[in-house]
Amino acid sequence: MESGKLYDAIEEKIGPTGWSLIIEIPRDDVVAPVLDVFKGLVAGILLVYLSAVAAAVFSVGKVTRPINAIAERVKSIGRGDFASTVEIKTGDEVQTLSDEVEKMAVMLVEKKEMEKRLVQTQKIASLGRLVSGVAHEINNPLSVIIWSSQLLLRDFKPGDRRHEDLKMLEKHALACKKIVDDLLRFSRTGKQVDIAVDINRNIEEALSLIGKHTKGDISLVLDFDPSSPKVQGDPDRLHQVFLNLAVNAVDAMKKKGGTLTVSTRSVGAGRERSVEVTFADTGCGISPEDMERIFDPFFTTKEAGEGTGLGLSVSYGIVSDHNGRMWAESAGGKGSTFHIVLPELENAGQETT
Repeated sequence: MESGKLYDAIEEKIGPTGWSLIIEIPRDDVVAPVLDVFKGLVAGILLVYLSAVAAAVFSVGKVTRPINAIAERVKSIGRGDFASTVEIKTGDEVQTLSDEVEKMAVMLVEKKEMEKRLVQTQKIASLGRLVSGVAHEINNPLSVIIWSSQLLLRDFKPGDRRHEDLKMLEKHALACKKIVDDLLRFSRTGKQVDIAVDINRNIEEALSLIGKHTKGDISLVLDFDPSSPKVQGDPDRLHQVFLNLAVNAVDAMKKKGGTLTVSTRSVGAGRERSVEVTFADTGCGISPEDMERIFDPFFTTKEAGEGTGLGLSVSYGIVSDHNGRMWAESAGGKGSTFHIVLPELENAGQETT
């Protein structure tokens, strides 16, 4: 028996002789296995607990992270930021919530655009009624001034001061008449022609008229839908829209040159099928502060005497009259793109122009 160790004794009697057998076992040899089992049990329980806590933290994080992202997305929508999106692919209710938030954002953007188009249309209609009467009142005396100046010019030869004065009078009177004519077109309320219009052909005819405005450093690229999509409307008024856009694009590139790309394509399907026309130039672009006003009547970024500010307003009104949409995109200094979407003709067998 070693000193310093605790022993447990086991006494066992042997037979009828009265002899006893005493076995002494070190207490550590008895207690140690029990402690080892107890420690293993505690360690197992602790491991299970920690695993459960870790799984819970992971699960909570897996749920809270996308929920926090959705909450931030809702806040950004509230601030008017509809550009950023959140893509959550969890395959559960959280993803469904995220998808519904994105659908809400799309609906809000569409509502905002619809309200903007409605305000613009009402603005143009109200101003059109106002300027119509004014333009008619101004047009008659201007016609008299122009006619009289041209008549008097016959009495004086070039070089005569009076001849030069009359030419100056005629020049400014004609400039005023052009403004009045633009006003009358802007306020036009008469019934438009309603026939099938070949968009590709109509655009080509409009572009053929801008040759005198272009130089060698301005190139034209046509990317037309080969199916030659058709719309129902007034070919002359649509021709005016495309001519306005082409002239504006050329003016934006006249200093440094560039490329005007005009394209057409069919979009949508069934009853929603439409024709999209785009005029994309590589010119000076439109600044963000001007973008909100480009369709306002009389707003222009051109130099004095180069534009009345009615071209885009008139074009916007014509497209609206054809149940279409018109909008612009631009990055300042990197060109502009104008989009026009018109309902495609359901019965292409009608008279086409």
